[in-house]
Amino acid sequence: AARARADPGVGPLLLRAEATGPAVDDNVAMAAFLMRAVDVPPPELAPWIRALPASFDLPLTWSEPELLQLQASPARLRAEALRRWSRAEYARIFGAWSEPLDFEGSLSRWTWALSAVWSRSFMLGAVEGSWRVLAPVADLLNHASHVEGAGEAE
Repeated sequence: AARARADPGVGPLLLRAEATGPAVDDNVAMAAFLMRAVDVPPPELAPWIRALPASFDLPLTWSEPELLQLQASPARLRAEALRRWSRAEYARIFGAWSEPLDFEGSLSRWTWALSAVWSRSFMLGAVEGSWRVLAPVADLLNHASHVEGAGEAE
């Protein structure tokens, strides 16, 4: 999240959102950074970014008919709450921003980036507390070494 806050294309968005509301959550900051990194990739992250999936199968990305399969369960209520939160955070970060962005700032890119953060990051604890980490390549440690049809990273 610190890298997102220092990023020249993302940091001002986060600062503006924080000027009118609470601190931006680390998940939100990392998702905004990832949105920009797709179009303006830091050289050291470019191979990892290209290796990320084009889509994710998470309740955040499910259609209304797919969500209906959950019926009236607590899982559906949680999925709907996360969708509302996601859209509200997107509006908070991008809604009032009037300057041109140097990256795609669409809701679909936001949903993809937030899904990537949620499925690829983890909490790292220390004596002083814990923080969310999105560590390129570390997200691959619990996956198969080869996926049929997957592209090769440089």
